[in-house]
Amino acid sequence: MPVPEWSYRFTKPSVRKRTEVVSMLREWHSAARIGFELEELFINGEKLDDNKLALLNIWISVGGAWRASRSSYFLAWEQLERVIRSAPEARLVRRRLRRVARAKL
Repeated sequence: MPVPEWSYRFTKPSVRKRTEVVSMLREWHSAARIGFELEELFINGEKLDDNKLALLNIWISVGGAWRASRSSYFLAWEQLERVIRSAPEARLVRRRLRRVARAKL
């Protein structure tokens, strides 16, 4: 009997709103484990720019969100703020994204 080949597609997740940082970080980590990335992030109605969003996705993919979610609320917030505030140049973000993509292969 031949091995079956499965083909499937997930539905697009709905827009999520959170105020509790620790559970949000755990949700981001879980989503990253199945291949999802943050497409947009709004903080108090203000959209996060693309460079910071790319850096945040890298941080999530290397387990930063999981590690931060295991700390207290205030420490988790501090770690997330540190990632969001650091704004590397666009070329550095692209280089890091390529390294992460290669590592996943």
